[in-house]
Amino acid sequence: MLLELLPDLPDQPGGDRAGRGAALVAAAHPDMDAGVRADAVAEALRTLDHPDAAPFLAPDALAEATLSADLPGGARMIGRLDRLIVAPGRLRLLDWKTGPVPPATPEAYLRQMAGYRAALAAVYPEAEIEAALFWTSAQRLEVLDPAALDAAFGRAVAALKTG
Repeated sequence: MLLELLPDLPDQPGGDRAGRGAALVAAAHPDMDAGVRADAVAEALRTLDHPDAAPFLAPDALAEATLSADLPGGARMIGRLDRLIVAPGRLRLLDWKTGPVPPATPEAYLRQMAGYRAALAAVYPEAEIEAALFWTSAQRLEVLDPAALDAAFGRAVAALKTG
């Protein structure tokens, strides 16, 4: 439910976000407990107001950007980036994550972000590409280590080759 709010609410003026969020959640989940709906809206609003999320919510940042590219090993990456900042020589991509923060970044998330990063590198070969996760429950931005992403991508490609 939270992920339904984050793409739409940044475009709403600050004072209208709470009302718009409540209306969206009530329309999409009318049978859900009102307290659960209110908690989701509150978490979305905290996320949107967090200073580390601000650059990804700027008017020139892309939301829900679809990405499709061929990857090594004959695989095709098709995904949707939650947020993307395209600046001269630098790209920053962000994926919202809900739920508790695990002690270590899950392999699936590393592979996901590594795939996005590789696909963007095919389009922007000279750009520096930063990948990050924003954990909404903890209100924490986790910038992913490029070496960890490279290693995860290598494991993903190797897994595709072995089928």
